[in-house]
Amino acid sequence: TALNTYLRIVGHGKIIGFNYRFQDSIECAAVKLKAFLKKNVRGGRIDFVCHSMGGLVALVYLCRLGGARRVDRCITLGTPHRGTYNAYWAPGSVGRDLRPDSSFLARLNVDRSVARSVKFSAIVGGTDNIILPRVFAANKRDTLVFSDLGHMSLLYSPRVFRAVAARLAARTRSSKSNLGT
Repeated sequence: TALNTYLRIVGHGKIIGFNYRFQDSIECAAVKLKAFLKKNVRGGRIDFVCHSMGGLVALVYLCRLGGARRVDRCITLGTPHRGTYNAYWAPGSVGRDLRPDSSFLARLNVDRSVARSVKFSAIVGGTDNIILPRVFAANKRDTLVFSDLGHMSLLYSPRVFRAVAARLAARTRSSKSNLGT
């Protein structure tokens, strides 16, 4: 992706990408993420940069599958941390899990204390038409809003690229890999 290329150019270490199937449940995708990391990333600390539902996949990994032990930073772009009203139109378990009143999101919110050592940042598009209301993409710890960007344009904006790179540069440990989900 363009963001991966930018991060490589500015010197942010080894970058690998993980893709999930939208048809899989979020929990299933998190289990696949854990297996992917076990196979492809040997030792060391890592950072996550996640878009949309990928941020929730990463959170399940961090909070329920032991991932917080090896992840320093999780930067989310347009992730429905508190759901989205658009999920009422989405079929299947993913649609049910992404609803603002879902039991999945309620449980995940309780589980977040497990990942308190991870530095979280949320980057939100002010014109996002997928995460409704847009404030549901915010994070309690660190939120940056780009008022003129939408859900997909977060992945192509040089301003977002610089914000992600700055947050990654603020790391406290060395020898890291970056992983985009």
